[in-house]
Amino acid sequence: MSTQAHLQLNGEAAPMPLLDPQVSAKIGTLQSLDDAIAFRLSRLSLPCPDCTADQKYIDHACDLDLIAGYQDRYGQVRGSVQGRIRGHGP
Repeated sequence: MSTQAHLQLNGEAAPMPLLDPQVSAKIGTLQSLDDAIAFRLSRLSLPCPDCTADQKYIDHACDLDLIAGYQDRYGQVRGSVQGRIRGHGP
């Protein structure tokens, strides 16, 4: 009896199929981008005596630019992963 048949007979969940290695790598990229966005957002949430309502300190202005870039890249990678999971796209 196969493992999957045994699991189904005993009411247990069947094992999840392995992902394509390229999808796994892209998921790793998404996780890294998530971490980077969270880190930059946490830096921006700290009080800064050099920031004003009208102007951000150079480091925090760079954080805003980096977050925008990370979010753009996240959207691109996410779209690519969703396409591969559905069986479409590169």
